[in-house]
Amino acid sequence: MACYDAFDGEPNLSPLYTHLTKQAQPPRLVFPVHTQGEPLRFYEAHTWRVVNGSYRRPVGPEVSVSELDVVLTPGVAFTLRGERLGFGGGFYDRTFPELSVVRRAEKSSLALSSVPLCFGVAFSAQLAPHLPCEPWDLRVDALVSEGGLLLSSHHLTDERETMCDKVNIKPNTLGARGENTRGGREL
Repeated sequence: MACYDAFDGEPNLSPLYTHLTKQAQPPRLVFPVHTQGEPLRFYEAHTWRVVNGSYRRPVGPEVSVSELDVVLTPGVAFTLRGERLGFGGGFYDRTFPELSVVRRAEKSSLALSSVPLCFGVAFSAQLAPHLPCEPWDLRVDALVSEGGLLLSSHHLTDERETMCDKVNIKPNTLGARGENTRGGREL
């Protein structure tokens, strides 16, 4: 599962990660590292290294994007159609081009079943009726907020809907919402 380390007001999923690692069969959690102009690279976080004073970088083995089954992605805003407004770097768009409107239309449902499910993670206040989106922008399959799990209204194949049904994310069941030390708020 590709996760993220909350920063600058992003929803903090640390309680979820802690809960998942205590399961009998915990999923492998990996975190992104970005390099300007390149796709994201994902690493297990055996430890963390602080870079540029506040950015935490995972230290552990690299994991191929092809090994990911679920991607949790923050954003500035989302729509119920799965549109995502990121922070302007294009990292998720470059890393997961198969999740754009154009590529989804080109691929068969069988080919899409090998692409990871992408969950946008946001607070309800980050839902917008419309966003400026290009055909190559990443679209999320569902949105997780403190209000629950919402499947996006863009066309999902039967296989991807079944994949969504198999993921059991229950927001706000791991404790009260609060502040963390890095500026993110817990869902």
